[in-house]
Amino acid sequence: MSYCYYVKPIDDIPQALLEKYDIQTDPVIFRGNQINVPLMSSEDDIKHKKIVDLGIYPLYKSKFNDNNYLARDHNH
Repeated sequence: MSYCYYVKPIDDIPQALLEKYDIQTDPVIFRGNQINVPLMSSEDDIKHKKIVDLGIYPLYKSKFNDNNYLARDHNH
């Protein structure tokens, strides 16, 4: 299972206070038992580029168009 969380403190919270309590303000990504693993690995990037270069979605064997558009990094 993968999930991400993001802490957005209100503007008047001093940065020193966030650092004192080690409150991370960047997105934190969990993938399985690993923390802050990129959503797309370099291997995934290579596979994605091949699909883009072909212009055809391999699962459906159909070309990308306005109704069947290329998507990345989100649920379909």
